[in-house]
Amino acid sequence: MSTYIVQSGDVLLIPAQGLTAVTVEWRQNLSNKKASYHTGMVNVKDKVGSGQVPIFVQSEWYQDAGHMSRVSTKAGDCYELRIGCEARYGQKNAQGEGRFVVYHDTSRNPFQHRFVKSALLSMATDQVRKFVEELKVPRAEDAISLSESLFGDALRAF
Repeated sequence: MSTYIVQSGDVLLIPAQGLTAVTVEWRQNLSNKKASYHTGMVNVKDKVGSGQVPIFVQSEWYQDAGHMSRVSTKAGDCYELRIGCEARYGQKNAQGEGRFVVYHDTSRNPFQHRFVKSALLSMATDQVRKFVEELKVPRAEDAISLSESLFGDALRAF
């Protein structure tokens, strides 16, 4: 697994099908919020084989081929999404370790750990192993508690 740190301007190759649906819950403006996202590991164009990053895409956008076609280029069975100011990211530390991308309506304000916790609770075993490796956590069971302590910050803009 690569430790590639995705940057603004990178192009992510998002499969048109096959990302895993997860539910992310958070509090915002004194009320409980819940939304569906699709998540998985995706390749970075021109870094295929040397770089994969975790991504979370707002489900309404991922499932809407019209939306994805407006914001990205369709190439075979993938969408090529250029990372810019509309995307957000979370990461483990200031060095960018464990960086993941969130592509959603920016009026949503869940903290970083909400995505990591939701993904770990719903992914299949092999996907959890890959995600945990990317976060540099030795054991999967440690990942959830670690996510709450390391990813407690707001998402950041690229």
